[in-house]
Formats: sequence, C-alpha cells, structure tokens
Amino acid sequence: MEKLTQKWTLVSLLEKHDQGYEFSAADWPLHISTGGTLFEVDWSLGDLLTKLTNLISGQASFDALVLDDTNLGPPDKPVLVTMIDSQTGLGALHEKIVDLLLENGAVFSHPLHIRDGFKAHCTVQKNARLHKGETISIDNLALIDMFPDGDGYQRKILKIIALHK
Repeated sequence: MEKLTQKWTLVSLLEKHDQGYEFSAADWPLHISTGGTLFEVDWSLGDLLTKLTNLISGQASFDALVLDDTNLGPPDKPVLVTMIDSQTGLGALHEKIVDLLLENGAVFSHPLHIRDGFKAHCTVQKNARLHKGETISIDNLALIDMFPDGDGYQRKILKIIALHK
C-alpha cells in the first residue's frame, strides 16, 4: 500500500464558523466527531468532497440530547467530555460516513473508535461546553484538514456541508 500523507476528520460543528476558519489543535470549536477521529484516504480533496456531498444529500438535520459528563482517553490523561445520545441519528450518520470511507480504502488512525466503538461526545473546551439536558441541532458535516500547509498544530475547516431542514 502506498503511503498516505493527508489526514482529515469529519465533525458536526456546534458553533458557527466559516469555511477556511483556522484554529490551533488545542482550541477546537465545540463539535461532535461523526466520521472517526482521524483518517487517511487516497483521494483528492475534490473527490472526497464530491463523495461526501453525494452521501449526505437528502440527509435531514436532527436534534440530539446532551447526556452526562465523563472522562475518555487513557487513565493517565483523561479528557472531560459530555456524552450525546446517538440513538436519534448520530449513530446512523456515523455508520453511513464510515461505510463510505471504508468501502473506498480509508485507513483510520483509531479504528477502535468507529462502528461499535463510536461514543458520541463533545469535548469540554476551555471556553465552551454543553450541559446535560440540552438539545443540540446536528445540521452540518464539516471536513477538517488536520495538517493545513503541513502544520500538525493547526486545523482548518475546508468545507461545511449543510444537512437539510
């Protein structure tokens, strides 16, 4: 297999930002990872966007309930997150995205976190968080470049695809 160099992630943004918005790896906007935390695929950006847009054309937006806080990650470096109910559409959206990626040769950096290992959550950020009992709207899919201009410490929103109302 040839070496894949570009890494991406797919998220549903919970804060409004424009395409092209850049942020540091330590300062993510509120989001829910919907397509695995990090993947590589041997497609051009145009091919990836076309396949994703076709996949979710007709996908309706939906609401999800915010659940309890918990810690994820290794015990020596736990990450505080707020769990999200995946029964109201997040689980199905995740499966749809992962199926497309796997059927087209994607390689996931953390394969234990897809399919049965998917835990819908939103990481508590420095200046923003979700609270138990809130209802959030899942109304977009955003493709994030994890290495814009070869910089692994920055992130860039390449495309935001709206889900239909």
